[in-house]
This record gives sequence, C-alpha cells and structure tokens, in this order.
Amino acid sequence: MRRDKVTETNRGERKRNGDSNPFSLRGILDASAILMGTAAAAGFLGSWWWIFDACSHFRVQYFFGFLAIGVLFACQKEKARTGLATAGAVANLLVILPHFLESDPQSWTEGQTKIRVLWWNVPSDNKNVQSLFPLIDEESPDVIALAEVNSDWKRSLDSLKKSYPYRLVEDREDHFGIALYARLPLTKAQTLRHEPNGVPTIQTEIKLAGRALCLIATHPVPPVGSKYTQARNRQLAWLSRLVKQRNRPTVVVGDLNTTPWNHAFKSLVRAVGLSNQPSGVFPTWPATFPLLAIPLDHCLATSEICVARKRIGPNLGSDHKPLIVDLVWQSGTTASR
Repeated sequence: MRRDKVTETNRGERKRNGDSNPFSLRGILDASAILMGTAAAAGFLGSWWWIFDACSHFRVQYFFGFLAIGVLFACQKEKARTGLATAGAVANLLVILPHFLESDPQSWTEGQTKIRVLWWNVPSDNKNVQSLFPLIDEESPDVIALAEVNSDWKRSLDSLKKSYPYRLVEDREDHFGIALYARLPLTKAQTLRHEPNGVPTIQTEIKLAGRALCLIATHPVPPVGSKYTQARNRQLAWLSRLVKQRNRPTVVVGDLNTTPWNHAFKSLVRAVGLSNQPSGVFPTWPATFPLLAIPLDHCLATSEICVARKRIGPNLGSDHKPLIVDLVWQSGTTASR
C-alpha cells in the first residue's frame, strides 16, 4: 500500500511539473493559444491602432491554428482548454464563413460575352519580366493591369504593343507605378492621384458587349506603421467616393493591401455597394509562403457586373500571385446606369 501511494504521489508531482514546464507540449500549446488569441482579439480593434489592424488579416490562419490546438488538447483530455480553443476557432470561422456562403452571381456560359482581366503586382524589383508572357499566352486576357511598374518593366512590355495596342502606363521607381494594357479601346483613360502622397490610380471606360463600364486599377500604400496605415485607409475612402461620383457600372482591381475582414475593406465595399465576388477566399500574398497567404489582391464590382470566374495564377517570381477574373453583365442588366 505504501509503494502504491508513493508511486501515485510521484505521478502527481510529475504531472504538476509538466503543467508548469513552459517547454512541455502543454506549455507550448498554452503559449500558442494565448498569443494567437491575443492577436485574433486585437484584430477586431483594427481601427484603434495599426498593429491591431495588422492582426486582423490572418483569420483563416487563426481558425486552423485554434482547430489544431483544440485537437491536441482533446487528445490530452484537457476539456477546459479544448473548449477555449474551440471557441477561438468558432469566433474566427464566423468571420470568414460568410465569404464562402455568399451566393454566387450567375455562372458564365460559353456563348456569353466576357472580358478577362489579369491583375498582377509584379513587383518592381522582379527582373524576370519574361515570366509574364507564358501566362498571357495561356490566359489570353483582354486587359492586363500591373502594379509596381518601373521604367525597366515599361521597356520590356513594349513587346506587347502589337497584341495590346491600347495602353496607359505610369511608370515609377518607388513601387507605385501602374499600367494598363488592353486589346479593346480605352475611352476617357486617365491617371488620377490620391494626395498628398500622389499615388497613381488608372481609370478608364471599356466596352463589354457593346456597353460601357468603368475600370479602375489601383494600389494603395502598404499599412506598415501608423502613418501608412492611415494613408491606406484614406486612399480606400477616396476610392469609394470616386466610385460613387462616377455613378456607373464599375470594376475595381488592385492590390488593396487589405483583406475582406479588415475594417477599411468593409467600409469600402459598404459605402458604394461593391461586391467581392465570387464566394471564397483567394490568397495571393505572400506567394512563397502558402500557409501564411492572405487575400490582398481583389476584384470588386458594382451590382450590374458579375465576376463570373476568379482564380489565382502561378508564382511568377513576385511576392504576389496574379489574379485572373472574367467579367460579364449580370442577368437582367440591360443598360448602363
């Protein structure tokens, strides 16, 4: 009996020591859950501080992280910890699930006239210009919109002149150059600048099945630090005013440097009724770390326009993957507003 009691006591001591050891499996799981929970909660307060804003983008990763931690806690028969991890997974699932449950617009049919748009943040320090041409040959886009175009990229893309005779290129050496190449005529094409930083945005009209739509290609500043986060938010607010002032069918493509569950993104789409379609999440950055990838590149459309297909292109040497979308008129749309 004494030996049994001593053995049981030793087991209890080992268990307590394991609980307090930060390098035990339980200690690592506890620390991971606390850090991830803090970041996930901070993300809901993104409008308060730029670091909280940065925490808002990784909802998919938070969901799978909490799910994995919950399974490991369950294997250890830790009911309380399992419940807390499950609650964390559910909280983040409720954020991302609506983006999967939204009903898609109509499906594109083979006979329906479409415009295919290829968007890509190149970026400017990517010297492998030739990597873009096989994708152009494969996808055959009607419009190519590019961000971070510098003078080297502009010269290299002059070879597209025969296939894409309509163009507007604002090349810059500061990662904010932008360019549009098209097979179809670009009407009223112009470069707009968001002050005070002067970051360019391209706006043009293009015809889809004989009717004009407004196409806007943009690339706000990245939210690195308080100053740039505020500048990004102001540029997105300016973009919403721009769409509202035009008051016509509009498509916005770009590296918006924000995700669909960020407060600045939600303010943009709600302000003018833009739709982030079709349903799903399309992570484009960082291209070289798929497990951390988040959707920063977007195609948003007003209600008259359907993004019938959206897909991510291959890794072409940029930190962003390309985004390819097919645009058609929504069913029942008979005239431009």
